[in-house]
Amino acid sequence: YFALAKIRGEVRLVQIALSTPPSSLTLVDVKIFKHEWTTIFRYVEDVTLHPNDIKVFEEISEQSIKYEESTGVAFLAPEMVDRLRRLSTP
Repeated sequence: YFALAKIRGEVRLVQIALSTPPSSLTLVDVKIFKHEWTTIFRYVEDVTLHPNDIKVFEEISEQSIKYEESTGVAFLAPEMVDRLRRLSTP
C-alpha cells in the first residue's frame, strides 16, 4: 500500500510491502519515492527499515494515486500533495 510516512527525518511518499506483517519487531520493506514536479513522484530506492525508523502518517487510497510500475512514476492526487507539504512543514 502507498502512504505518507516519515523516514530519515523527511516526510516521503512510500510504498510498503503487503507481505510485511504489522509488528514492532518485524523489519519493513519500503519503496521510497521522490517528489519531482507538481503531482509527479519517481521511485528512488528500496529500503528495509526497523519499525522505529518509519512513522506512517496516512495510508493513501487507490483512488488518490496512479502508479506506473514499468516507469517507476507515481501520480498523486493534488489534495494528497497538499497533505504531504503540510506534514513536511516544521
